[in-house]
Amino acid sequence: MTRLDIPEVPVASRREAIVNALCHREYETPGATSVYVYDDRVEVGSIGPLYFGLTVAALFRPHESQPWSPFVANVMYRRKYVEIQGSGVLRMVDEARMNDKWPPYIDETPHSVRVVFAREGHLPPQYASAQLSEERARVLTAVASHGPVAPSDLKSALGLNRTTLSGHLPALVKLGYIERVGRAQQTRYRLLP
Repeated sequence: MTRLDIPEVPVASRREAIVNALCHREYETPGATSVYVYDDRVEVGSIGPLYFGLTVAALFRPHESQPWSPFVANVMYRRKYVEIQGSGVLRMVDEARMNDKWPPYIDETPHSVRVVFAREGHLPPQYASAQLSEERARVLTAVASHGPVAPSDLKSALGLNRTTLSGHLPALVKLGYIERVGRAQQTRYRLLP
């Protein structure tokens, strides 16, 4: 009666990724919109590259929506599966922040686009490829899992001493993975999108 389910990938983000995959899929090419669940990630993929010169970086800023299939996009909009066209990725990022989850990673190839959600305890592809030490990867994962977090809370959660932790945090800030907010006793670290 008191159970609280907290999904690994927030429900609205999963829905948004699937709707985007259907709206922005190139239907002239055979293939399927796909959802794959792996040990370390969940992927939602669609056939076809990003449309009309749009880049992955642009998806993380306000942008105009020009779907490959405007008829499908219009149906999704009328059914209220899509709110404001061109804002889906931004909403997924916001939901990830609100739920202390990793923001989605988007991978584009010449033939497909994949939205990748890291599962609990795993680094997303953009961090996993950075060749972080195991301990530094644990610190980064802890910052992502706990939202804006104080160094003292990280120290106790990870079982690291203050000197070790104070070596990892500035390094992760310098790499652009996390940011420091506040000063002195109010210092917190949080994940950068």
